[in-house]
Amino acid sequence: MLHVVWYKRDLRIHDHRPLQEAWREKEPILPLYVAEPSIWQESELSIRHFQFVKESLEDLQGAFKELGGSMFVTIAEMESVLNTIYESVGPFTLHAHEENGTPVTYERDKRVRQWMKDRGLLFHEYQHCGVVRGEKSEELFKKDWKEFIETPVMNAPNSILTLDQEILPSTITTNMDTLLRFKTGGSRIKYGQQGGEGLAHETLESFLDGRFTRYKEELANPLASTNTCSRLSPYLAFGNISMRQVVQKTKEAIEHCDKSDDRKQLKAFNSKLEEHCRSIQWIEDHPQFACNSGNPSFDPSREVWEEGFERWSRGETGLPIIDAAMRALIKTGWLNFRSRAMLLSFACHTLRMNWQEPAEYLAGLFVDYEPGIYYKQVHLVVSPESSKRVRLYDPVKEGKKNDPEGRFVRQYIPELKHVPDQYIHEPWKYDGFFHLDYYGPIVDVGRANRHVKTRMADIESSGEDSEKKEAAKEGDEQIVFDLFTE
Repeated sequence: MLHVVWYKRDLRIHDHRPLQEAWREKEPILPLYVAEPSIWQESELSIRHFQFVKESLEDLQGAFKELGGSMFVTIAEMESVLNTIYESVGPFTLHAHEENGTPVTYERDKRVRQWMKDRGLLFHEYQHCGVVRGEKSEELFKKDWKEFIETPVMNAPNSILTLDQEILPSTITTNMDTLLRFKTGGSRIKYGQQGGEGLAHETLESFLDGRFTRYKEELANPLASTNTCSRLSPYLAFGNISMRQVVQKTKEAIEHCDKSDDRKQLKAFNSKLEEHCRSIQWIEDHPQFACNSGNPSFDPSREVWEEGFERWSRGETGLPIIDAAMRALIKTGWLNFRSRAMLLSFACHTLRMNWQEPAEYLAGLFVDYEPGIYYKQVHLVVSPESSKRVRLYDPVKEGKKNDPEGRFVRQYIPELKHVPDQYIHEPWKYDGFFHLDYYGPIVDVGRANRHVKTRMADIESSGEDSEKKEAAKEGDEQIVFDLFTE
């Protein structure tokens, strides 16, 4: 019988249980990636994500060829593909990792299970990164995650017997260029990380070989963090490397550290790996938060502001650290954690925009978009439990603290290249500002942020304090920065 290995966000051959289970049967295998229009064109996924996937598949094709087999791809809805295989080959067994994502992928998986069940075919699903379906207990997750992570890494098969392409219709092919016909939204990327299992392992090795030594100190620095952070996030998001491999390699590095400070750096990184999976467990337990607000009581305080969104989305707000972060993201597809939170908070709080549009826009830009991690951060920023826990950022203070010499700003905003250091984060105070080809600040951030807190406090205590109500009304208009009266 044929064994179909359905690839999704697990684009590798090492430590890949569905592939291992299919291989153990000693029967023909069909390793298959399906580009599904309903998944890609009805979500926040973008062309830069698909570009990363295509690069990963090309790398995977090379790996399968070395093992004597082939990787197959097609463009269609999954149920249609399964029906094509069934009509061409007959009964088969389907193997796949669980995909812990949005309601869109969850509903697709339910349909696939039902399709297989209706025909009496077996569908085996396996844990991908220690996340467990139906388990909502924090204690149980931690126990199961530890057991999963400590299980020995599975090596790649030493040879692969894949199905002869002549048996299948031409729509299911080993020609990766077929994917060039697949269309999705967003903008391509030239300077981001490339996909592939080999590159994923090289990135891990370079981090553990020395890039980690200032990991904790440089986390908040938008420029230095591009090197001192692991940069494994896109490879984990699309499964070019397994979480188990990363954790076990990191623990080995910790054990071989001679310096106590090096051990502290790696332990800090290792703790982030469990947090990574915990966030994915969160979206597994609460998939509705990919679409709904975590605290809808604050939603009425936000509104649609088209000009604000356009300037923010292009990196033209007139606040240098905000604009540099956005332009860096557009160009490279990556930002450090603090810059991500700052961009979202600025849009949803300071500029008072409805959170869905900025959140979807940013998701389409991050090459390492992983729904659980991403939406967990979104709701931590935009849906605080109370007004006292709202995360507000002052871009000027952020810039002075984390980019004191303006190196990050100058790299991504050439218009400010020759502005003196003391004005790099407040260029409107520079005597030559009006000769620069740069924007004035879109808002008075201090006043705008104060009104955010006032509005949220008023919502919490609605009807209890008329003075707060009046104060909130004062913030009902966008607080545009007037340079001539500043």
